[in-house]
Amino acid sequence: MPEHPAPQPVWREVNVAIDVLPALQPLIELAENLWWSWHRIARELFAYADKICGTCVKDTPHLLPGSLDYQAMQRLLNTPRFMTLLDGVMELYRQEMASAPSGPLVAYFSPEYAIYQPLKIYAGGLGILSGDYLKTVADQHGNMVAIGLLYRSGYFKQQLSPAGEQVALPDTLQPEQLPLTAVLGKDGTPLIITLPFPGRLLHACAWLVKIGGVSLYLIDTQVPQNSTEDARITTQLYPADINVRLQQQLLLGMGGIRLLEALSIQPDVYHINEGHAAFAGLERINQLMRREHWILTRQWRS
Repeated sequence: MPEHPAPQPVWREVNVAIDVLPALQPLIELAENLWWSWHRIARELFAYADKICGTCVKDTPHLLPGSLDYQAMQRLLNTPRFMTLLDGVMELYRQEMASAPSGPLVAYFSPEYAIYQPLKIYAGGLGILSGDYLKTVADQHGNMVAIGLLYRSGYFKQQLSPAGEQVALPDTLQPEQLPLTAVLGKDGTPLIITLPFPGRLLHACAWLVKIGGVSLYLIDTQVPQNSTEDARITTQLYPADINVRLQQQLLLGMGGIRLLEALSIQPDVYHINEGHAAFAGLERINQLMRREHWILTRQWRS
C-alpha cells in the first residue's frame, strides 16, 4: 500500500482578550494608563483588590483584570467599600482625562523614561527627569507626545557574587506583561516605519504607553522584517558597543520623526533631551526639504 505523508501541524495565532463583569470594566481602563502609578488613591484601590481576591499582582495592576476568575469578581462586587473606592477613583480619573490639552504640541525625545518600575527603560537621572516631565505635563493638562525606545533587556540589574563582585544581569521585558499597546496602521496591522541603513532598510514597530493624557511611543526593532543583528538594536539601554549606540541614536532621532509623520502627528515644538536624539534635527531638515520641493514642483506644474 502506498505510504501517506504524516499530517503536518497547522499553526494559528490566537489572541485572548481580557474581559470582566460590566461593573468592573473600569478596572481595565484604569490599569492600562500609568496615571494610577503616581496617584495614591488609585494605588490603594489596586492594593485593596489584591487583598480581597488573594492575587499577587502587587505593583503590576495591569495584570489584575486578567487574573480575576468569576468568584473573585463576585467578591469585589460584594465589597461595598471597594466599589465606593472604585467609583471615586474613576470619577477623578475621568475628570482629568476630560480636560483638553492646552498650549503648543511638544514632541519630547529621550532615550530613557522612569515612570513605572516594571517598565525598565531607564538607568538613572535622565530617566527620572524625563518621567517626571511627562507626569507633570499630564497633571497640568499640557500638550505633549513623547518618543523613546523599547529595550527588551532593559538596562541591567545588579547582583553580588559569592566573592563580593558586582554582576550585571539582563532584565528581560515582555511587552504582553506590560501596559503596552501595539501601534497599528490604517489597515489594522502593526505600523512599521523604515529607516535607510548602509546596504539595507531598518524596520521598526512601535508601542504606546498612556501616561495620563500624554502618549509615549516606544520604538522597537524586534520585527520579522529585520535581520537578527538589526533586531537586537533595541535590546539594551546604553550598550557597550559604540556602533549599536549610534544605531540607537539614529533610530530615536530620525525614526522618531518618521513615526510621528506616519501617525499624522504634527508637533509645534521638538524637544531633544541631551544629544541622544540629535539626528531628529537632520530628519526635520529632510522633511522640510521634501515639503519645499513638493511645493515648488506643484507651483511649476500649475
